[in-house]
Parts: sequence; structure tokens; C-alpha cells
Amino acid sequence: VVDYLSMRPDVLQDSIGATGVSLGGMACWLLAAADPRIFAAAPAIGVQSFHHALVNDFWQARVDSVRPAFDAAAKEMGKTQIDQEVVKAVWARIAPGLAEVDPSIQDAFDAPLTLPCVAPRHLLVLNGEKDPRCPLEGLQQSLAATKEAYERLAGQERLQVYIQEGVGHMMTKQMWEKIDDFFSATLGSNGKRKRAQL
Repeated sequence: VVDYLSMRPDVLQDSIGATGVSLGGMACWLLAAADPRIFAAAPAIGVQSFHHALVNDFWQARVDSVRPAFDAAAKEMGKTQIDQEVVKAVWARIAPGLAEVDPSIQDAFDAPLTLPCVAPRHLLVLNGEKDPRCPLEGLQQSLAATKEAYERLAGQERLQVYIQEGVGHMMTKQMWEKIDDFFSATLGSNGKRKRAQL
């Protein structure tokens, strides 16, 4: 999609934005980390540390969103219920390195390692304070490394974080407004420009 947008004459190649919600938020952060053509990214309710979730027993809500895959894996592993070992095995099979935060592991790409790769480009991370699928502690761990990268490379003004109090794993009107304001400020718009948002 980014290749296609980059070829279009009505799209400014230096003004491509990406956003996504939940799994789309995860895809947004990974796309922005991997592709420097993404000038502004706004992952919503999708950034978390999978490693933190495993170690701290915060994986249940994420697992429940695709439970049949984990039930099948537990059965295949000879277990009667899903536990940390099953979750780790499934995540490693679906996306090797997803729950790894050790930079010496070649395929490691959990959020504390990859979210900082978005710097120095514009980044807005949105989450609910009580989101069980993207627990606040795991998000904060990912943001700590990201803030360091922004301080070093761009300054804090290019990194924005919006945590909505009392909200679980859902989008709210306020979150959508934050995303719209973010893209208006970072990508801008006038008669000569067509904003390209993924």
C-alpha cells in the first residue's frame, strides 16, 4: 500500500500517515517502525509489550480474543488448560520474536524494541487506562524506551500519548478526535495536497 501511495502524483511522499485500531494498531506501529516513508503514525489500542504480558500474567484478555487457536495449542501440547507456556508457544509460532525484548535475539521485535524505531517521525499512541488487552504497565514499558529515542533524535514534541481514564479496549469519540487533530497538525492539508492516511 505504501508503495502504491508513493507512486501516486497526487500524494506527497513525505506526508504519508498510518493509523489502526487494536490489531490494526499493532500493524500500524510495526509498519511505522519498519518503513521510514510513514511520516506520522497513530496506533490506537494496539501497543503493548507481549513479553511484559507473559511475565506478569496479563495475557488472558488478549488470548480470549482468539481463544480457539490457544485451545488447540494447549490440546496439542497435552495440556488441559491454557497457561503461560501455551501462550508463549502460540505467540512464537504466529510471530517469532513478538514476545522477545532481548536485543541480542535476532528476531526480537516486541514494542519496547520496535516502537522507538518510529523516532524521529511523528507518533501518537492512544490507549484506554483499563484496557485488558493492552495493559497500561506494558504500554508504559514500551513508551519508556520510545521517550528516550525521541529525546535523543527529535525532541518530545513529536511523541504524543493519550491515555483515556476509565476506558477499556475500545475507541471513544475523544480518541478519534485526537487522531484527527494529530493528522491535521502533522500532515496538514491545503488545496495542493492530498493527505495519504493508511
